[in-house]
Amino acid sequence: MKLKNHPIYKAIFDRFKGQAKKGVSKYGALVQSENLTHSEWLEHAAEELTDLLVYIQCAKEADGDIVSKSIVKLKEKSDRIAELENAINQVLRSKDLPQLYKSVLREALGYEDKEA
Repeated sequence: MKLKNHPIYKAIFDRFKGQAKKGVSKYGALVQSENLTHSEWLEHAAEELTDLLVYIQCAKEADGDIVSKSIVKLKEKSDRIAELENAINQVLRSKDLPQLYKSVLREALGYEDKEA
């Protein structure tokens, strides 16, 4: 596979092209190393890195938010499962339900016979 056809490198090349077009549109020219002093380039890079840190922190918090919401949903489902298990156990302990139905229910749900 040629480098220009590799999907990851193609995406990176496309990004470079897009950024270059954006720069030409905004500044009227491509980046030229003589446009800024060494110190100014370093300051510009520091500003870009600071923005990157902000983006990373936002992504981390968004991920944390997703994890928190997932934990809440899991807890809700776990609570619901516990409620259903309690209801099933009440049915299995019921004196009104014939033993045959209890046996079928236990087998279908994979419950061990706790009364035996």
